[in-house]
Formats: sequence, C-alpha cells, structure tokens
Amino acid sequence: MSRYAIRVAYKGSAYAGWQIQPDARTVQGELYQAIRTILTDEIILTGAGRTDAGVHAEGQIAHFDFDGPIDSVRFLRSLYGLLPRDIAVTGIQEVPDTFHARFSAVSRTYRFRIITQPDPLLADQSWFIPHNLDTGLMKQCWHILPGEHDFSNFCRRDPMMPHYRCVITEAAFEENETGFLLGITANRFLRSMVRMLVGAVVKTGRGKFEPEWFEEALHNPANEKSGFTAPASGLVLESVTYEQGVLEPW
Repeated sequence: MSRYAIRVAYKGSAYAGWQIQPDARTVQGELYQAIRTILTDEIILTGAGRTDAGVHAEGQIAHFDFDGPIDSVRFLRSLYGLLPRDIAVTGIQEVPDTFHARFSAVSRTYRFRIITQPDPLLADQSWFIPHNLDTGLMKQCWHILPGEHDFSNFCRRDPMMPHYRCVITEAAFEENETGFLLGITANRFLRSMVRMLVGAVVKTGRGKFEPEWFEEALHNPANEKSGFTAPASGLVLESVTYEQGVLEPW
C-alpha cells in the first residue's frame, strides 16, 4: 500500500466547507468521488485543514492510500476532466506511510483580503468595507498577535477541545491600492479563529473597540468574546508547511 499527498486549490463559495457532510456539497466530497472514479477503488481522503463554508484555498494538502503506482500526469489530467472548475489538484507525490496531512503539518498560513472600493472581480474573494478605517489602529492590533496565546475569545468554542492555545509565528499587514491583506501563520487554528480576529481588528479600525480591548481579550481568556465574525469570502488557506524534506517541492 502506497501513500500519496496531493495539493489542492479551490474557490469555496459554492461549498459547505472542506469536510464531507450528509446532504451537502463539499470540497472533500467532490475530490473523493473523482479520485475513487479514477482509481476504481475506495479511498480515505484526509486534509490538513477543515476550512469552513465559503473559505477558499490555494495550498490545501491531503493524503490517501492506494495499492499500486499512480501515473501523476495521467492522474492530474483525469482529475481536471472530472472535477468542477472551482476545484483543482495542482500536484501529487508519493510520501512515506508515516506522513499525515494534518498531524505532520508544522504550520498553516491564512490570508484575509479586505477591499475598500467595489471590485466585481474580487466580490466573492474579499470583504468589501465602505467605511473609513484607522489603518494605524488595525496594524497595532494585528501586530500584537505573534506569540503563544489562548484564543478562546476568538473562536467557536468546543467542549471537546482540550485547550485553545495556539502559537502565532507571523502576522503580516499589507496595504495596497484596493485595500488590505492580513496574513497569519500558526501551528494550528481554531474554528473561525482568523475570521473572528479580523472582525475584531476591523471593529477597532472603525472606532468600535479600543486597541486595549483587543489586547485584553487576547491575554485574558475570561474576557467577553469579540462577538463579530468576518465573512468567509475573504479568507484563503494559503499554504501548509511540513518539516524540511517531508515533501518534494510542488
């Protein structure tokens, strides 16, 4: 039995998230059906991250096992013919059987796009905010994030979750002619965590919160939650990182 890793890009607007769900169209479900058709065998497809409904991806990683060799060129060409146009498998490689798309990952990077002027080409891949925003306050909040924190105020809480601590290794804030790009890299992410962080930062930029509130909510898990979640349309899973040498360059 051989294990294969695939790199997947998708526009999540039409899907109820990554994970297979009953009576719902999902990215994992579309991939599973297409791969099973090509290989004429049952597979278990495991992703590195379970993106929510409407969230996009450029570099989602998944793995599956198959008893036999796979011609990568023919496999990718066949997938292109079977998958809907808003999902693409951009690479495949054989990996050791110890590789796990989710548990072998050391970090994940997300990017959130905010636009401040209407753009039809970005409408379903961004969050349009027509209000004035204090960029300085937003940057101040976003740049507090690196380090290890308890993000229980910035996620959908789960009673089965053993803890809410995550280690943020990078938080980038970029201004451009259309708005802002907020990048964030961490060892793991909680459900809706990035969108709730962005929502709180935008509220601060609009003068609804003080930067001190944001810092207190981050450092004091007993504080009230932010109460606002940014729309899924602006969020992209940009990449998943593994220890050097685990995967070949795509």
